[in-house]
Amino acid sequence: MLKSKDIRLKPGMYAIAFIESSKTSMPTITINRKSVVGGMKNPSVFIVKDGKAYKRSIRIGYYDNETLEVISGLALNDTVINSGQINLSDGIPVSILNRL
Repeated sequence: MLKSKDIRLKPGMYAIAFIESSKTSMPTITINRKSVVGGMKNPSVFIVKDGKAYKRSIRIGYYDNETLEVISGLALNDTVINSGQINLSDGIPVSILNRL
């Protein structure tokens, strides 16, 4: 919380801000950032469905160093894979070892 309203950043300075927003009426899906493949410009994740891995493109909202909000591309009940994605391709059989 800033004590003065006249505080301004000068060239070369930076600030970290946390913005608190009101609660939404819609459920929000958040996932671990390490689940994302393809980088932040073309993000996708692998999900598990019927014992197989499937790649899904997602659209990202707010994010930080550890988690990100998924705006579209996932359903609330989807199981997202967060390790070993380099070995995956669409339709490959998988087993869940640890569920978080």
